[in-house]
Amino acid sequence: MLTLCPQPQHLQWNGDQWPVSVADLSARLAACRVGSPPLPELPRHDDSVLDEEGYRLEITCQGASVTCGSDQGYFYAVQTLLQICHQCTGQAALPGVQIDDSPWFPDRGVLLDISRDRVPTMAQIYRLVDLWSGLKYNRLQLYMEAAFAYEGHEAAWRDRSPFTAEEVRALDSYCQQRGMTLMPNQNTFGHMERWLDLPEYAHLAENRGGCVDPNGNFRNHSFCLNPLSEQSVDFVADLLDQLLPCFTSRTVNINADETFDLGVGASRQRCADIGKGQVYMDYLRRIHELCQARGYRMQFWSDIVLNYPHLLDQVPADATVMNWGYEAEHPFADECARLQAAGLDFQVVSATGTFAALTGRWRNCRLNVINAAHNGRRFGASGFWMSEWGDFGHAQPWCAAYPGYLIGATAAWNPNTVEDFNTEQALQQLLAGNSTLTLALFRLGDLYLSTETDQQLPFVSVFGALLCNQMTNRHMKKVQHWHRAGFEQALQQCHQLDAALQGLGTADPEQAFMREELLLTTRLAAHASALGMALSEIQDYRVEQLSTTARAALASELASLLPEYDRVWLQRSRPGGLDASRARLEFLLALYRGAVRPTRRLPEQSL
Repeated sequence: MLTLCPQPQHLQWNGDQWPVSVADLSARLAACRVGSPPLPELPRHDDSVLDEEGYRLEITCQGASVTCGSDQGYFYAVQTLLQICHQCTGQAALPGVQIDDSPWFPDRGVLLDISRDRVPTMAQIYRLVDLWSGLKYNRLQLYMEAAFAYEGHEAAWRDRSPFTAEEVRALDSYCQQRGMTLMPNQNTFGHMERWLDLPEYAHLAENRGGCVDPNGNFRNHSFCLNPLSEQSVDFVADLLDQLLPCFTSRTVNINADETFDLGVGASRQRCADIGKGQVYMDYLRRIHELCQARGYRMQFWSDIVLNYPHLLDQVPADATVMNWGYEAEHPFADECARLQAAGLDFQVVSATGTFAALTGRWRNCRLNVINAAHNGRRFGASGFWMSEWGDFGHAQPWCAAYPGYLIGATAAWNPNTVEDFNTEQALQQLLAGNSTLTLALFRLGDLYLSTETDQQLPFVSVFGALLCNQMTNRHMKKVQHWHRAGFEQALQQCHQLDAALQGLGTADPEQAFMREELLLTTRLAAHASALGMALSEIQDYRVEQLSTTARAALASELASLLPEYDRVWLQRSRPGGLDASRARLEFLLALYRGAVRPTRRLPEQSL
C-alpha cells in the first residue's frame, strides 16, 4: 500500500500497470519547477473549472496525464507522481490510479524561527524548501527579531550570522520556482529584547526594569517597544523599508504578540487612562498604517486582541489574525468562533512540538494539529500553518520537526483525513524505508511521556528544561513529583536507540546526517534522564542540592558532549548563535562544578 502525503481528496486504484523506467522518470520529475514545460511522458490538459491548485492525475497501462487549472496544479501533480515513483523504486512499472485533488486551506505555511540562535545555512534552507514544497506547503516565513542584516543596526545582529538582503532575494526566487511564497516577518512590538537590551536602543523601550509575565515569571530585560513614542514607529518604519523590498510577497507578518511589559513603564499612565487593550490597538493601527502606505497587507498574532473582545471591531479590515496555540487542548474552537463572529480574516497556527523540548513532544503535536485543523476548517480559517520555534537555544535537531511537517501538510491540504493519517508510515516512506531513523524520531518524540512530567510542564518537555533552562529554572520549579522509575525507563530507551543508531549504515548523505543528529540528541536526552534520576533521589529540582560526587559524574559526561554539539551544529547551521545556544549547556556544566549559582541569569527568551 502506497502512502501519499498529504493524502489526496479522492484516489482510486484501477488495477493497471504503466511500464516505465521509474528511476529515469523520477529524475525528470525532480527537476520540474513551477512553470516548467510539461514532461513528454506527463502531458498536461488545462481545465479552467479546476481549482487553481487542483489537479487530476491519471495513470493507466497507456501512460500518465495531468489535468489542471494552472502551473501550480501541474507542479502538485508532479509532486504526487514523484512520491509514487519513490515508493516504487527498483520496479519496472507504476500502479494505475486516478487522483482528483485540491487543497482545503488556500494558505498552507511553515514558519521557521531563525531568531533564537540557530540560523540555517543557505544549503540547509534550500533542502527544507524542497521538503516543504514536496509536501505542498505554499507559504514560508522566517521569524525575525534581529536575524536580518539591517544597515545601520549592526550592533543588534553582529556575530549572529543573519540573513542578508541578497540571501533573502535568492531564497525568494528559489521558493517561487517550487510553488512557495516567501513572506516577510519582523517582530515590531514585543520580543524586542535583542534590540532593547543594547544601549543604542534603550530609549525605545517601554520598560527597563524587567516585568512579571502572565505565568508569574519575572523577565529580567526590556521586552516591548514604547508604543507611545514616535521614535518607536520611525524605528519600525526603517526596518520595514529595508526588509520588505527583498520579497515579492505583498503580505508581512508584524507579529505584535506577548507584549508582557506593556503598561509597566512608559505607557503606564496612558494604559490607566484608556486601558491597556486600547493602547495596544492604537499602536497596532499605527504599524498597519506603515504597512498600508508601502502597499502591504498585515498579519499579526491573535493572543493580545483576544484578551480584549470589545476591541475586535477596531482590527483593520484588511489584516489577517494569526490564531496560534501549541498545546493539545488549546481553545481553538472558542477563539476561531470569536474571530469568525467578528468578521475577521484569520488563519490557524499549530506547532511541531519541538521547541523547548530537545526531543520533541509528538503526542502533543499530533493532538494540537488535529485540534487546529478541525476548528480552522469549521470556522472558516483561510490558512493553516506549522511553526518550528527555537526556544531554549534551538537545541533540537533539524529532523525532529519532520513528523510535524508531515501531519501538518495533511492537515492543511485535507483536514478530513488528519485523524487517521499514519505519520510514522509516511515518514518511513520519506526516508526511503529506513525504519531505524523513523523509529528513533518517534521514540524520542514521545520520550517525555516516560518521565511522567508532561502534566506538570506545559509548553516544554523535561529534557529541554533540565538541560537548557537552568539559568532561571522557571519551568523545573513547577515539578512537584519526581518519578525515578520514569527517568530510568527513558534512560534505557536512550541506550537502546543509541545502539540501534550506531549500528545503522547508510550511503545516503541526508540519512547519514540525520543519524548524527539523532545520536547527539539521544545522548543529550540520556544525560537529562540521568540528571532526572539524580534529582528524583532528593525530590528537588535544584541541581546544586545534589552531592558533590553525583555532580562530578554528571559534569564529566556533559563535558564530553559539548564538542559534538558544536560539530553537528556547524554542518548545517551558521556559526552565529552557536555560542549562545551552547552557553545554556555550559551553564549547567558550571552548576555541576559549583562555579555559578542558579540565581545568575542570561537573557531568556519567552515562549
